[in-house]
Amino acid sequence: MASATVNARCIIYGKEKATSKCAGCLQDFCYRHLGDHRQGLGKQLDEIEVMQVIFRQTVNEQKSNVPTYSFIHSRNRSLETRVNEENSTNSRRSWTIILSTDEPTFDSN
Repeated sequence: MASATVNARCIIYGKEKATSKCAGCLQDFCYRHLGDHRQGLGKQLDEIEVMQVIFRQTVNEQKSNVPTYSFIHSRNRSLETRVNEENSTNSRRSWTIILSTDEPTFDSN
């Protein structure tokens, strides 16, 4: 994680000392502050892991509500089917009316 550099300044201490560069943030830290920096990163990682657990719990709770979604989805599909059937029937009726009025008429004069 760290590589040794000579005569660099610790980002926290500000004085020229033997330092190591953090591979994550690329900042130079003296050996004392490098440990503190690693601890801070460890705490941030712990917080991220807690947020991940909470996120997964939330997703699992939402998955448990899937039957409600399935019911709504199947109801929407049945409504769409009814509307399509009605539109099809109305379309056939329209064609029937058009065809019945388009019959040629002969004038007997």
